[in-house]
Amino acid sequence: MDKNWSRIGITDLNHLHEKIKKHEFSKSHLHASTEFALLGKVNIAQQLSSAYRLGIAKHNETVRKNRHILSRIISCVKFCGVFELALRGHDEKEDCLNRGIFKELINYSAELDNMLKEHLENSSVFK
Repeated sequence: MDKNWSRIGITDLNHLHEKIKKHEFSKSHLHASTEFALLGKVNIAQQLSSAYRLGIAKHNETVRKNRHILSRIISCVKFCGVFELALRGHDEKEDCLNRGIFKELINYSAELDNMLKEHLENSSVFK
């Protein structure tokens, strides 16, 4: 590396333009420019670990599924809201024939959407 650029400084201003052109094509300048351009853009952990990438892909898939399910539930709530229908029935037990409009609408949507059906069957929180 040329010390004139980093430690001593340039004193010959008459030939500054020529020195700049020479420095722009030097190996040290090109290497520093490349490193600066890549600064913060390369995630080394992601490049090194395939397990890390697999974890991110799995997380993204889970988020996508959750958003899909949530959008279906919100659509059912909006449907009930548009027609001013109650979300709860009088009796929401499994053996009851009329468990409420919202619950029945969710069950009907699950018949049409396998992802929602799977979620309703396997979910421990939302029943």
